[in-house]
Amino acid sequence: MRTVPPTVPPKVEYELTSMAPELHETLVGLVGRAERHRPGIIRARADYDARP
Repeated sequence: MRTVPPTVPPKVEYELTSMAPELHETLVGLVGRAERHRPGIIRARADYDARP
């Protein structure tokens, strides 16, 4: 949720919605997977970039 209070200088405040915990859990899993597979991802990128 985004709130813009009437202040000078302008200020914006953000608050997580009720859907945030589910998204957080999903993103933590995705980041964990990427970290576990980092060496393979790096190799795959290098192999792809080395193609003619």
